[in-house]
Amino acid sequence: MSAATAKRRPHRVLLALVGALAVAVASFGCDVGGGDGSGGVGAAVLPGPGVAAARAVTGRATAAPKARTYPLTTDGRDRFFVAPIGERTTVRADATNVGSNTRIVWVTAGGEVSTDQQACATWVSWTGLTQAGIALRVRGDGPRVRAVTVTGNIVWGARFGFNVHVWDTAMHPKGTVPVTYAGGADLSRTFGPANGLMKLPWRICARVTGRMLDFKVWPVAKPEPRWGDTRYGRRFQLPATATYPGRPGWYAGHLRPVDRLVIEDQVVTSRD
Repeated sequence: MSAATAKRRPHRVLLALVGALAVAVASFGCDVGGGDGSGGVGAAVLPGPGVAAARAVTGRATAAPKARTYPLTTDGRDRFFVAPIGERTTVRADATNVGSNTRIVWVTAGGEVSTDQQACATWVSWTGLTQAGIALRVRGDGPRVRAVTVTGNIVWGARFGFNVHVWDTAMHPKGTVPVTYAGGADLSRTFGPANGLMKLPWRICARVTGRMLDFKVWPVAKPEPRWGDTRYGRRFQLPATATYPGRPGWYAGHLRPVDRLVIEDQVVTSRD
């Protein structure tokens, strides 16, 4: 072994280990952590300014629905604002927030309740470690909130990873995150490594039929893939307790003070 080769080897090993760890974290879903699992303030629906970003070319012109929000976890009295304006919905963290472990879901106000359903959205832009996702079977019974989510991973910048979680704020002790991990997918072969991700906007759809959940996500510059194409999504079996009537909607989490998420072309469908 030459002296030059010996010097390069530690750097290559370190890069390989970091890459492997990012993939493992994305698949395992370690982005779930913190929060107190309580209701708290969580979110508010308020008008707010839009965020400048490239317009997604999707061939749709769907007005952003009025939102009804539900908190999954909160940091103290931190809150997000959900502002539907035109075809876009902007989620932003209050400038006075102190943490980053608030997570919310929201649905169309007055939307139809169903058991089998589908939701879609186009992710236009985000800042910081903002986490975006789809929420299915969202249900609020007093302080109890339930949902099934498909979210993009945010740990180690491995946004090519996607995770499925089942949330129930009544099933976990206070002080813990009220969630059960249901599966994860590494789509790095399609979306690229953490340091070379395909640019937004991305389109995501997720659906549930009984205990089966499917999701697919793709850059809007490409044709929509078929369900079951493992380059763009996966299928998972949910726990039996995750089958109940609720509303389809969307998810946002981990916004730090003044962070923003912008989505558009939100579409929900009952499949009962």
